[in-house]
Amino acid sequence: MKGRTLSSQSQGLVLSLLNYFQQEKDNGPLYYHC
Repeated sequence: MKGRTLSSQSQGLVLSLLNYFQQEKDNGPLYYHC
């Protein structure tokens, strides 16, 4: 079950990253990254 915990942990990290990028995309400046 240890892998399960690690998986959900990284999943939360990915989700927060996606949230961050979504905000940046709305703001505009990070657009050139794509």
